Amino acid sequence: MIRKLLVIIFISILVGCSIQPHMEFKPIDGVGFGLDLSEFTSIELLDAEIMMYNRRGLIGSIKRVQVPEKNITAIEALKDGYLEASKGSKKPIIVDININTYCFVVHTDNFSSIFVATRRSNDHWVVISIRKENYNSVITSLKS
Repeated sequence: MIRKLLVIIFISILVGCSIQPHMEFKPIDGVGFGLDLSEFTSIELLDAEIMMYNRRGLIGSIKRVQVPEKNITAIEALKDGYLEASKGSKKPIIVDININTYCFVVHTDNFSSIFVATRRSNDHWVVISIRKENYNSVITSLKS
């Protein structure tokens, strides 16, 4: 009986040590995503932007952007932004998160920029720029 109890405790410790702690970011109402804490060593807070670094340099940034015109929503502004981005050399890709959110991504050589707007925050959208190697973990954790 004691042997079984020790095995259970040992397995619990191993499982607990293998779980990577993560940080959840919520840049605007209705949008959140996570990153493993092991990915970054420092965070710099600017006016409306958070810069994330590790020992090798910049991992990414999170920027909150205010809608430039009062008579349109953040989703409408991003739809216009998508059309403008479509004219460039790096074509945007729409990301389906849910019905209340509009999201697209533009991939460059080293970074992916994810543009997200939600109906819960009509006056702001968020731009998440992240190194390509971290893109999948961010996009799979993105929720609204």
